[in-house]
Order: sequence, then C-alpha cells, then structure tokens
Amino acid sequence: MVWCSVESLLTEGDRKTTVEDEGPKLPEIDEESLAKLSTEVGILKAPLTVKERKAYAVTFKTEGNKLYGGRKFTQAIDLYTKAIMCHADPVFYSNRAACTPSQRLL
Repeated sequence: MVWCSVESLLTEGDRKTTVEDEGPKLPEIDEESLAKLSTEVGILKAPLTVKERKAYAVTFKTEGNKLYGGRKFTQAIDLYTKAIMCHADPVFYSNRAACTPSQRLL
C-alpha cells in the first residue's frame, strides 16, 4: 500500500498557510476540496478513510487550540470549522462555540 499526504494531493494554488508563521502548513479545506482528497492504494485512488479524516480533524483542532490560547479567536473558529468538516466530533463544536464569547471580551 502506498499512502500520500494531503500536501501531495493539492495543487500549488491550493496550498496555503492557514496560520501565518505559526505551526505546520495546513491545507485549505472546504466541503468541495475535502471530497476531492483521496489516497493512493497501489495504482487506484480511494476516498479518504474515516481514520484519515479523523487524523486531519485532530490536526486542525490542535492548531485551533494553539490559536485559542493565543487569543486569535477568529482564526481558531476557522480551524475548528475545518475539523468539523473532516469529522463531526462534539468536542470540535464545543471548542468553536467557546471562541464566540471570548471574541466579545477583546
């Protein structure tokens, strides 16, 4: 089996840094681009597995947590939303919801 990273699946125009100068470069994710992501199995391409989607979701959540700690709530909301698109875990919704009242305190 041959597995490839998200970065290798995206075109140069799709690669963007979600968090400027902080953390790893995360791919831009929306519903359409998520549907296009696939992994290579031999010579065939297959949709991302549930495990892979969860792994991407955890990565977005982790980076969102860093931004939340840095009081960058708008950017954190974006990453939690991307985590939800990958895998709808209730924790991701809670984290995103926690950002909204925090924004008002700024």
